[in-house]
Amino acid sequence: MVDVELNGDVASGYEPVVDAFLANFDGPVPEVGAACSVYVDGRQVVDVWAGDSDGHGTPWDRNTIVGVASTTKGMAGIAVNLLAARGLLDLDAPAAEVWPEFAAQGKADVPVRMLVSHQAGLPYWDEPITLDEFLVGEVPTERLAAQRPVWEPGTAFGYHAITYGWLAGEIVRRLTGLSIGAFFDAEIAQPLGLRCWIGLPEDQHRHVAESVSTPPGSGHADLPEHPLLPSLVEMMTLMADPTSLTRRAFDLSGSLPLVPPAEPDPEGQRRMWQAELAGIGGICDARSLARMYAACLSELDGVRLLDDGTARDAATPQNAEGPDLITRWPAVWGTGFMLPSAASRMLTSTSFGYPGTGGSAGYADPLTGASFGYVCNRMGPTAFLDPRKQRILAALRRLLGVADDA
Repeated sequence: MVDVELNGDVASGYEPVVDAFLANFDGPVPEVGAACSVYVDGRQVVDVWAGDSDGHGTPWDRNTIVGVASTTKGMAGIAVNLLAARGLLDLDAPAAEVWPEFAAQGKADVPVRMLVSHQAGLPYWDEPITLDEFLVGEVPTERLAAQRPVWEPGTAFGYHAITYGWLAGEIVRRLTGLSIGAFFDAEIAQPLGLRCWIGLPEDQHRHVAESVSTPPGSGHADLPEHPLLPSLVEMMTLMADPTSLTRRAFDLSGSLPLVPPAEPDPEGQRRMWQAELAGIGGICDARSLARMYAACLSELDGVRLLDDGTARDAATPQNAEGPDLITRWPAVWGTGFMLPSAASRMLTSTSFGYPGTGGSAGYADPLTGASFGYVCNRMGPTAFLDPRKQRILAALRRLLGVADDA
């Protein structure tokens, strides 16, 4: 076992979860810096961090935060469902009732639920989006409202990798008058005391961990043996085709690069952090993810985000499991959340939440009363079956007394 300093707290009996966490710092592609947090029945039982925040020896500390990519979608999903829980939003009513412009091109009857369950047929912009338009302004939402769906909404599903944030965010803005970042901060983050943002304040920039890439071709030792590897290969093949749905959904119709520039761009990075990218741009710590999802299951320090009925509705599958049109992986989507599938193991079959590219994840699990948060700065091979979080989740299942295939 590699020698790494562990920080934080663990409740008696939950040490195996921490052992699994530390195991990620060993092996052919070791973790650089990471944090893990678990709540069970509203009580924090794991809150640990280790490693360094930049790959150069700067310690990961209690205040370290990191970009969590698509794990952000769960934050936006909670915001949308919170409005439903408060009786302010009918998820089955047409989105055009709160967003009139969305009715264009045959979308007048498309319900809000389809916008946040990857069924709306709007996985990319028909016209290229510039970086300035992407980061600031209303052009992305205006174009989504005006364009025709790629497929008839409700007849298929495909991962809205980037557009999801604008679809969910505009519903929140139209109903509340607040941007989704401002609403999340006021109604979710501040009441729960989270270090979690959709649009990072400048005074928090110094706490952001630096992403560290995985060496080309190294991967994780156990991933190549996984039966879903052919789906991953198919997805990567489609990513190389600029005309494919997959490529267009991930690179904004060719207007933005698929990979970061070779030379560091600190100013560009700061702009990305500050932009309210509700599908891909959240920045937080593991503790906040676990705490946020815990408040979806029960009252936490006087705060309950989703009542039982809203949580059950959000975690009700909106499609039969099958290959997603964009990722090609088997996927099951709830309302505002990813649900467990062959490609996205969570805690049990009742879980809901989101993983993110790079390795982060946040989940709630009604069956066990547990919630889970994991963040890291070593970019992993896949958002879904990343072996690092799966190792920890397996240990947690054993402690909670549920079958590993639950």
